[in-house]
Amino acid sequence: MNTDKLHRDFYDAFGRHDFETMSAMVDPDITYVDHSLASTIKGAIPFLDYLRAWVAAFPDTHVADCRYWATGDASHAIGLFRGTNTGPLGNSPATGKAMDINFFELYQWNNRGLLTHGEALYDSLVLGGQLGMVDKSLAEWLGFHPTP
Repeated sequence: MNTDKLHRDFYDAFGRHDFETMSAMVDPDITYVDHSLASTIKGAIPFLDYLRAWVAAFPDTHVADCRYWATGDASHAIGLFRGTNTGPLGNSPATGKAMDINFFELYQWNNRGLLTHGEALYDSLVLGGQLGMVDKSLAEWLGFHPTP
């Protein structure tokens, strides 16, 4: 099984906002961990809803400059997550600002080629800074200096 190709195909579907294709690639019992949000999601429907929330907040969202590699039943990706915040982000209104954040993601696939487990890492402080949602004094104290 070519797990890095499965990973690439999943990201391609995400970039097209093709939830039908993504749904067909996800095991119903998937577990997904977003370490940056300290959140664990269980089940295909909640996982796809999580992805829909990203698309609602960043309708032009996509993965860019990605490198993939496979290890057995796992695939790994490192790249950039890009988009413009033109939709609501949780309870916050759109900022109209762009995000361009580095991420790392691990996927595990079963023998039927379905995504069974995922874990993501990205810097939520950088994301908040790019969107103008981080208190400037907190950001500076932590060593982050957002550009205007």
